[in-house]
Amino acid sequence: SFKATGSHPLYYGTACVVVRRNRGERGEIVLRATADGREETSVWYDAAAHELVVDNRKNTYGGKLAVERAPFALAEGEALQLRLFVDRSVLDVFANGRQAVSRRICPKDAAGAKGVYLSSQKGAATYSSVRVWEMDATNPY
Repeated sequence: SFKATGSHPLYYGTACVVVRRNRGERGEIVLRATADGREETSVWYDAAAHELVVDNRKNTYGGKLAVERAPFALAEGEALQLRLFVDRSVLDVFANGRQAVSRRICPKDAAGAKGVYLSSQKGAATYSSVRVWEMDATNPY
């Protein structure tokens, strides 16, 4: 797995992740994670079920806590390209320009929920490109 930490890695930001091969049950991106793992939001592609999944049940403050599943199938040999946009309490996920999921994510420890990591469950995933951009707040007031 890969872990990234810093001042605001995905507090306001955009990430683009390309998964070339996923031979595991799921390749996962976890963001807005606290160091102790109590709070986090997970995004993954379930190759067996052909679904894009966002799980915000480990958020402890506001919003509907649920696992949201959206139908999404990759063609044979097609890379998974995820674009994630995080704006304090909202996560927008776009998969290969064909599917999107939006969730409210509100960790109680917002200042401490800055961790980002990639992993693979029950197998191997190859992440060929991971890029992150920090965004400015759109409302300075």
